[in-house]
Amino acid sequence: HYKWRQMRSNGIDEKYVTGDGDEYEKFLAFAKTMPRLIGNPIYHWTHLELSRVFGVNELLNPSTAKAIYDECTAKLQTEEFRGQALMQKFNVKVVCTTDDPADSLEFHQQIKDNPFGVKVLPAWRPDKAMNIEKPDYLAYLDKLASVSGIAINSFASLKDALKNRMEFFASMGCSVSDHALEYVMYVPADDAELESIFSKRLQGNDVTKEEELNTLYAPFADKT
Repeated sequence: HYKWRQMRSNGIDEKYVTGDGDEYEKFLAFAKTMPRLIGNPIYHWTHLELSRVFGVNELLNPSTAKAIYDECTAKLQTEEFRGQALMQKFNVKVVCTTDDPADSLEFHQQIKDNPFGVKVLPAWRPDKAMNIEKPDYLAYLDKLASVSGIAINSFASLKDALKNRMEFFASMGCSVSDHALEYVMYVPADDAELESIFSKRLQGNDVTKEEELNTLYAPFADKT
């Protein structure tokens, strides 16, 4: 997303940033941005990646883009450039992924069953459980209820479902959390008020901004 931001700042159409543009055309659009980024960390990070990972020491720009794209694409098809091989090459010891409470963590189980010398652990990212104002919140609660085996029909049962999933995450090696917070926000509310707000949302009604802040941290305010 750092690269996307620079491309947007340089007037690149979103089609070639996150849209449905051809993959090479997206790479070329990024290459066109590169000469304008000298002094920006993105410029240096990009060339360090090319040099240290791919052995490419050419500067990325529109005239070199095709050759670099073809070389790196070819290398990415080889066993040496598989994700696990790259982690081993660079002596990675631990990787923490970003996982929603409703995630199955099935690939973590696969790695536990077939270890390759690098710890790959889940990190708890409960944003969707906190975003009561989002249009898809009720659909998310249905998914969370399904995977936890706990019917979510109250604020208390939401906390129970999250505690259930947190215990599962812990059993898979999770010991860290990764919250996306735009700013630190909190408005206190007692249990009765929280249940009233949550019931309102369960019925499909919108919540006010203050009600959103009431509920934002409450699921995580106690030992869960």
